This record gives sequence, structure tokens and C-alpha cells, in this order.
Amino acid sequence: MKFDPDGSVVESFGSGMFIWPHGIDVDSDGNVWVTDAVSDNNIPA
Repeated sequence: MKFDPDGSVVESFGSGMFIWPHGIDVDSDGNVWVTDAVSDNNIPA
């Protein structure tokens, strides 16, 4: 999520893609990876 100086969300990702997001990582290419503790999918965000 990205916030403006007032704390309002200005950008987000993943809505509806995850059941229970549990882990997040950024690889050396700048890809964001999120794992889900319930789903078997690992989807690049």
C-alpha cells in the first residue's frame, strides 16, 4: 500500500487475490511476492 502525507491510501494491490496473506518479499528484480497461508498459489503482485 502507498499512502499520501495525510495517511490516505493512494495505491494498493491484491484485492480479492488472497485468503490469508502471510508473507511478502521483494526480489532482486523488484517483483513483489506474496504468499497466502491458506491458498496454494504464490502470485507475483
